Amino acid sequence: MLPLFFQVVLLDSATMAGARLAIPSLATPIGGVIAGVVMSRWGKLTTLVRSGAMLMAFGNSLVTSLGFKDSTWKYFVYVFPANLGQGIIYPAILFTSLASFDHAGKSTASKKRCDSTDTFSSPDHAVSASTVYLIRSLGTVWGVSATSAIVQTTLTNRLPSALRGVPYENDVSLRPVIQNDSPY
Repeated sequence: MLPLFFQVVLLDSATMAGARLAIPSLATPIGGVIAGVVMSRWGKLTTLVRSGAMLMAFGNSLVTSLGFKDSTWKYFVYVFPANLGQGIIYPAILFTSLASFDHAGKSTASKKRCDSTDTFSSPDHAVSASTVYLIRSLGTVWGVSATSAIVQTTLTNRLPSALRGVPYENDVSLRPVIQNDSPY
């Protein structure tokens, strides 16, 4: 939704809207490194999940506070905490899920034995990791779809009344404006 905000509200080109997200997107791998260091040294999985969720909530509240005419630095900095929290929470959730199974080849749920050469993982680890990735992917797809549907419906219903009295109100379309740097 941020690229749409940058294009529609700030009148950025698609290239500029993407460039605004380049620096904050570096926060996600930084969060992953932080999570890896904390997990390997102290193993604080619950603390990582909670702190990542708090950073994401804080960052998203900062993003919702962005205005039409804010300082340029805010559009870069306010996105950073949410991405950092995402980078922390993703590996923490994965390893929390994996930690719920016994590491000696037995699952606490099914008591299955592993191959004798594989003493550090359980057959349930693969299923657990796959399930975490599946749920994460489904959440992303459904989240983007639902948010997009809400925005499109709100625009379709409220834009005509919001444009009453604006010059050239009948010329406004809900189709995106093609920028000069567009490949089409």
